[in-house]
Amino acid sequence: MRGSGGSAAARAQRLPANQRLRVAKLEKQDRLDKSGKPVKMTGEQIALELQRLPEWSESGESIHRTYAFKDFLAAMGFINALAQEAERVQHHPDLLVRYSKVTLTLATHDAGGITAKDFALATTADALATGFAPPAPAAASVPSKSKK
Repeated sequence: MRGSGGSAAARAQRLPANQRLRVAKLEKQDRLDKSGKPVKMTGEQIALELQRLPEWSESGESIHRTYAFKDFLAAMGFINALAQEAERVQHHPDLLVRYSKVTLTLATHDAGGITAKDFALATTADALATGFAPPAPAAASVPSKSKK
């Protein structure tokens, strides 16, 4: 696929060292309760992580971000790379595709909210997105010129 830049695993290895370390730290923070379910993050923990990922927002019991790509093929390339990584870590985002825009929503359903697992995948998604032509700024609607 155009702009794919290799396998998801290879792209993950090319993450900047600080992002690889951040993802590894978040994956280690993903705690389980006595029954084996993931533990939700506190409001303070979520706020701290959102400061590190300024393009992401909290909405109820999830986090979300919209990416804008050059075109549909770049958006689909990103989704395919993310799908491989999501399958590897067994954490699957909700996806909304609108031509060249992709919205990811992350929540850990077993925990009933946001966990470190969500921020680990968000960090990885941000890094993967850069491999599919730099995300374009979300375009504001441009008024069409009317004929007089």
